[in-house]
Amino acid sequence: MKGQISFMNNYKRIITLILSVSLLATLMVACGKQQEEVNSAGTWSKAPKMDIDTSKTYQAIFETNEGNFTIDLFAADAPGTVNNFIFLAKQHYYDGVTFHRIIEDFMIQGGDP
Repeated sequence: MKGQISFMNNYKRIITLILSVSLLATLMVACGKQQEEVNSAGTWSKAPKMDIDTSKTYQAIFETNEGNFTIDLFAADAPGTVNNFIFLAKQHYYDGVTFHRIIEDFMIQGGDP
């Protein structure tokens, strides 16, 4: 009987240790992932990781019902802004945004989504 109790206590300790290590490993992996999912308010909890190469040239093509136009993105001069813009564009954040002010050969102004 004493041998059975000792075996059961050791067995419980081993199972508890295995479960604890598994839980810790799961938490470490989950906490290490970058938050890139949008919440219900349409915002993110932190800036996206830097994915652009500042030595490369980036452009954005805007498709409108009045025609398309292309802009240059200056990654070397504003790497954070370009990276954020590209991340948000890939998330379709700007889809459907209306340009409410257009001055030909000068500028356009659009609202935030």
